[in-house]
Amino acid sequence: IMNTYGASDPIPARLQTAGIPILYNMEWTEQHPLGKAEWIRFVGALVGKQHEADSIFEAVAKQYNNYQLSIINYQLNKRRTILSGNNFRGTWYVPAGNTYMGQLFQHAGADYHFAEDTRTSSIPLSIETCLLHFQNADVWVGSNCHALQELAATDEKHTWFKAYQTGEVYNFYRRTTPAGANDFWETGTVHPEYILSDLIWVLYPALLPTDYVPYFTNKLK
Repeated sequence: IMNTYGASDPIPARLQTAGIPILYNMEWTEQHPLGKAEWIRFVGALVGKQHEADSIFEAVAKQYNNYQLSIINYQLNKRRTILSGNNFRGTWYVPAGNTYMGQLFQHAGADYHFAEDTRTSSIPLSIETCLLHFQNADVWVGSNCHALQELAATDEKHTWFKAYQTGEVYNFYRRTTPAGANDFWETGTVHPEYILSDLIWVLYPALLPTDYVPYFTNKLK
């Protein structure tokens, strides 16, 4: 089983020459969160666990859709606005509306500036453009820092955002190893309902139990 990212790779040809068949796992091309999770069926079919894999996916999809339904039924007087990502060497990459994270924002009921952008990749912005669109965003998710002081130290312009000033900045580092591996990209792929519920906790905590503990998300200290 291999991934392919479009780059020239001599290894598949060598394996095929050796008579080894190749299956490509294309999970990474899926944009809908449940589309990624459904690839558990691909693995289930290979290892003789198709019924079990189907059951797991159906449970994930049911919970994900229930969270979405709770947002649809929730009487939102005003949807909260959201900012994502980080300023890296003068460029701020934000997800387009049709990407994995862009769809999660919409399913969580966020008001996201690029929600109608149909691209399936990140959008590079200058810090000035990011401020233009997101300076007054209610929450900021996906920060690569652990504390507000650290965020300010990386770039003073970060302090110009409303979310920084109100302390509504979050990262996805709750389940990381000392070496930096992040379970957000492992378990989160199979269980997008965990990410969705975390985003709802950030945006509309009243929709969740008062004792809800986020799975991947930390509020910056």
